Parts: sequence; C-alpha cells; structure tokens
Amino acid sequence: MKIGLDKITIKDLRVQGIGVKELSEIKRGENIQYCLKEDGAIKGVEYLKIIDDKFGCLKIRNKEINGINKNVVILEICRKKGENVIPLKIKEMQKRIKEIADYIKKTYSVVLDVKTATYKEIEINCTMQLKDEYRKYTKLFEVMIDNVPETYKISNAIRSTKDKENVMYLVKNKSMQFKIYNKTNDILAKNPNAVIEENLLRLEYSLKQDKNTKKIKKVFDTINVFGENSITQKMIENFFEKQFEKDFVKKIDKNIEKQRKKIVKMLKEEKEKNKNYIQNVWEYIQTKEFKERYGILIDLQIFIEAIKKVDKKNTNRTIKRFVDNRNKELLQEYMQVQNKLNELIMKIKGGKEKIKTSEKQQKYKFKRVKNIKSMEEVKKDWKVLKNKGSIWLKWKKKIKKILKNNNRRIIVIKGKK
Repeated sequence: MKIGLDKITIKDLRVQGIGVKELSEIKRGENIQYCLKEDGAIKGVEYLKIIDDKFGCLKIRNKEINGINKNVVILEICRKKGENVIPLKIKEMQKRIKEIADYIKKTYSVVLDVKTATYKEIEINCTMQLKDEYRKYTKLFEVMIDNVPETYKISNAIRSTKDKENVMYLVKNKSMQFKIYNKTNDILAKNPNAVIEENLLRLEYSLKQDKNTKKIKKVFDTINVFGENSITQKMIENFFEKQFEKDFVKKIDKNIEKQRKKIVKMLKEEKEKNKNYIQNVWEYIQTKEFKERYGILIDLQIFIEAIKKVDKKNTNRTIKRFVDNRNKELLQEYMQVQNKLNELIMKIKGGKEKIKTSEKQQKYKFKRVKNIKSMEEVKKDWKVLKNKGSIWLKWKKKIKKILKNNNRRIIVIKGKK
C-alpha cells in the first residue's frame, strides 16, 4: 500500500515546435481535432486536441495575451483502465510525463518542454487491501460521510446503499473532493476477465488550481511539477494523512464523546420512568430525530459503555439481555466501526502510528536485556518492544534486525557474545 498519484492535469508547458505539415497529413476524427492558420499557406496551429489512450488528452490553443500570441497548453494524464491499481510516486509520475512528451513528439510532431509545467488538477489516492469484504465497511463509510466537515457537500453521485458491494461515497467543495469506492469491483467492471482475490479499497483526494480556486498552491506552497521547488512525495503523503485525520478522525473522536454523554443522560432519565428504558433509548437512537441532532450512532460500543455507567449492578446480564433481544444483523452493522477506522488509519500511515501497549508489555519495555544466547529467545521474549521509527537504546546492545508483525514495528535485540 502506498499513497501516490493517478490522474493529473498540468499546464504552462511550452510548445517548442509543431510539425504542421506532418500534422495536416493526419486525418481528423473523434480522437484528433485541429484548426490550422492559413493564409495561402499553412502558418501554424490555431487549435489542437489529441485524445490518446497512451496518455490521456492534450489541448493546445493559440491565444492573444497582452497583445502577444501564446500557446496555452493543457495536458491531462490518466492511466489505462486496470493499470491504476497502485498509484505512482511523484518521481514515477515525473518520469511518465517526460515519456509522454517523447511519445507526442514522435507520434504527432508536437515538441513540448515540460520543465515549466505546473499542476492544474491533482488526484492523490491510496489503495489498500481490506481485512474483510467491502460491504462490511459500509457502516464505517456512512459514519465518515455523516461526520464530514460542513465545508464539504455530499454528492448526489452516491449510489444506492442497497448494493453494498458497489456503493460509492463522494463529498466535495469548489476546491477539493474526497471519494471512497470499491476498487476491486471497479477493476472487474473494466476488465471482466481479471482475477482479483483481494478486497481493495480506494480513497481519493482531488485538488484544483485555477483563477478562483488555488487549493494546490495553498496546500503545498508550490504548483511546480519539476525542479527544486516542486511538489515532493513526502508532501503528498503528509497532506493525505493530515487531511484524512482532519476530515474524519478528529470529528469522529469528538462526536463519539458527544454521543456517549448524551446516551448516558438519556438512559438515566428514561430509567426513572420505565423499566424498558434500554429498549426505548435504543429505538430512539434509530430515529431520524436522533440522527439529525447527534448523527448516526458511530459504534455499538458507545451504547454498551453507556449501559455500564447507568446499570452498574447487573451490567453483564443487562447487556446480554439487550444483545439477545436485538436484530443481530442490525447490531452487526454498528459493531467494530472504530476498529475498522483504525485499520484504515494504520494502512494510510503505513503502520507508523503509536501502538498502545498492555500493562504486561509496559513492564517489558524498560527491562534490561541480559545474557541473550540465541535469536529464537529474543524473538520469543522481546516481541513486545514496539517502535515508531528508529530508536537508540542506552543499553550496550545492538539492534540486530527490524521485523514486521501485524503492521507493527518490532525491535529485536541481540546481546554481546
């Protein structure tokens, strides 16, 4: 899993030359349109549009700007259907742009200088493999969209939630949009003969840069494609992680606490009136009124914890009775939402976030290593030492190897012989 680019649109490319004679010999059609400047003889190109599945679309228009004729160039780059499962890193995209320029020169006799290119639109995405089927995450996605900041509008493009394998979520504003969809089904729809066993999820942020919307410049403080002051891989990774946390994680965490407090209050008030207070509050939570005021219930655990606070004497029995008498399918939808969100966060960050350790692990964390005789002993006894990034130990031991275990960083320490 990695964060990278898929579709981009770049501008400010320079036209170094157009072989108008060679171009005029190419037959116009749906994929190539052009208008030549003619005055008894061909003088140049007024307008050119090329659509080619090798790269996307190239548009060149000759305009008079401040009394000077200039070529305005727009290059839309996308990848072939089925080839965009893994996004491209910045350097890979830069290499691809140069290859496209070479291809356009050889095929259409149009010579472009890409060094001055700037971003007009940029799609930053993350494709990850889910632990479960896509449909089992739809409750999480509903919670995410329900908690999206007010700066976004929920698009009508969201498909019917009855088809849980294909439901797509899209929120957007004038400068940016965010999309969630089933990448496995997207690939199969375009390539019916493809064989994919993984459950792939695609998360996408798209940013714009134009006269009215200068989002790319605002986020990265540059719009350059090449050069020292260009957008880097680290920049897009930091943007994706921080934006996802801002748009969804922080808001959800805040609303979890808000819902917990409200449900505890409702249970206490209802308990004084009715012995079926748990059932009554649960039914109210499903209503439109509750959802409009406090949002859809984020996780069943919030309701369970609220019951524990209100009914401290018979907690286990009360919870068991509640669960046994409920629609299991409905309850299942509300379960594990927080865990599934953490799964997404883990994969977006590449397993880099801090892992909370148990009390048993905590005491191991500061224990000195003595007389370690074999690596097998180290692996068995010291798996609990988790690390975010690199670490230097004060003890006079060497870090032998860094392993991965369930996406967590593990330090394996070897003692002196």
